[in-house]
Amino acid sequence: MNRIMAAAIVLAAAASTASAQAKQEDIIKKKDGTEIKCKISKMTMGGIIYAELGGKTANIKNEEVDSVILWDTPPALTRANNEAATKNFTKAYNLYDAALTEVLGGKVRDLNKPLVFFNWAMAQNADGKLTDALATMRRIRTECGDTRMRNDSFRESVKMARKDESALIAILDEMKSEPDPIGGEAKLELGRMKYAKADYEAAVQLFNQLAMNATASYANDARMWQLRCLRRQKKDEAQANAERYLSDKTCPANLLQAAGAAMADACWRKTEKDKTKVRDAAVAAARAIAMGPPATKDDAEDYAIAVIISARCYGAMSDAATVAETKNDYRERAVKYCTEVVRVYKGTAWADEAQEVLTALGGGK
Repeated sequence: MNRIMAAAIVLAAAASTASAQAKQEDIIKKKDGTEIKCKISKMTMGGIIYAELGGKTANIKNEEVDSVILWDTPPALTRANNEAATKNFTKAYNLYDAALTEVLGGKVRDLNKPLVFFNWAMAQNADGKLTDALATMRRIRTECGDTRMRNDSFRESVKMARKDESALIAILDEMKSEPDPIGGEAKLELGRMKYAKADYEAAVQLFNQLAMNATASYANDARMWQLRCLRRQKKDEAQANAERYLSDKTCPANLLQAAGAAMADACWRKTEKDKTKVRDAAVAAARAIAMGPPATKDDAEDYAIAVIISARCYGAMSDAATVAETKNDYRERAVKYCTEVVRVYKGTAWADEAQEVLTALGGGK
């Protein structure tokens, strides 16, 4: 996230907090875009318990909630987030400490305590202080009791620790004993680690196990990684699974994109013996590409693979074309696709593969 965007988000949150404080009402922002204005009494791992403005008690499951704004958010916390957004970390840390003091001193509800730790840890991570960030995030689990942010603290810790394998393993060891979905998410991350080390057989065994739990929140991600493993292993099962997912209208976008890439790869491998499969590969790749590039490089493997296969297909079509204009048009498309991957995903295996194709096309060294 760039500095301007981060500052804008903090300012927007500050404005919402100021509005809530003025009316002394909490705001639960739901994932469907609606809001509940209420007074929250508890935020636990089981959900949020609140009183509607008319006084009736109700509750909402955590998976339905996008975010929460408490009317008594410590003013120091809002200022700390503003300072962190502008990378004035020293001042931000002092303000986070002040916000925690307000909570511990009873000036604001204890509901704010995990929020202070969470934001503090995020600032430390942005400041490059991974060890401190993980320690602060862990305080949510050790000092805040039954809080809805316990699972969030695990998930953010995993994201932070991916840059340090020993730190990540420590987090996953702690997660293994947690009930689902956290216990399952730990296995999913272990599978990702094995995949990154090209241990596809061990990885796919973990993903197969997790994918069988159809109702789990991590099941579709497990299926996506399962497809990636099967594609890497060049197994026929990859195409069979891809066909099933592509015909399922309930599949999420990331799984559909992985299925499109797996199908394209399977079809492309068949072109060695059957040149008529080139267009089949191109169609499957186009379907994956049409879904657009994911927001982060870490999630872009299937998109990048599909783009590279499209380039290979257009290169083959160029070779087979007899009309000069058509031949040049196909080649230019292939070069354009490879150039995109090399530029956007520099430093990845996909960029290296795209560069090889680009060089073969005569479009770059």
